Amino acid sequence: MKARRNKISRSEFRKLCEEEVASRFGSLGFKEYDAGAFGRERSGFIQGFGLSPDSSLRQFCVPVGVLVPALWKKDDYILGAHAPSFEISHRLGEFRNNCTGIDIWYHFNTERELCSCFDQIYDDFTAQALPWLERFQTLNDVVEEYYRYRLGPLESGEVRPPNPFVSASYAWMLELIGRPHQAREWIVRAREELAQRQSDGLFSAEEQRLSQMLSAS
Repeated sequence: MKARRNKISRSEFRKLCEEEVASRFGSLGFKEYDAGAFGRERSGFIQGFGLSPDSSLRQFCVPVGVLVPALWKKDDYILGAHAPSFEISHRLGEFRNNCTGIDIWYHFNTERELCSCFDQIYDDFTAQALPWLERFQTLNDVVEEYYRYRLGPLESGEVRPPNPFVSASYAWMLELIGRPHQAREWIVRAREELAQRQSDGLFSAEEQRLSQMLSAS
């Protein structure tokens, strides 16, 4: 492929990345499930990754995580748009040193350089991300890690700030794995966190929609 001197457009970036992912990651079971996002389905969840360029479109990072499609309709309503996001995620590079490493940015100026990035991405992904993704074999595994990652005590001892979106998502995932009584406790917690946000005068449009959803449940 002849190297180009002009800047790669966003549509060219996406097209080339789709081709490279299909040729290199298809054998691992990954395919595009949403615009610019790739994954492989498991029972009740998706193991996935994305390719996130910065505004210069000269470098990008690779977030890796797990998604729960059963939450998408709720998330779409709350956000007012379709934007599937990881419930748990890290970037390539961060997986090193027990997920305390520095994320990796892959640099390119031409189509050829972009395509060549995928040699390193594949090596980094299979060495770092794949073993981590293999930890999630059931939806229960995802829910347990979600609690640890989003809600559980921090090693530093620092107190996590209240987050009604996280509390509600955890409740919904508990419902999915057949724990309705625990789910109800977290719904109550999410409502209390929303009430505090409203009392503090910090109620966003997304929080308003979440409040409406929880009031109907």
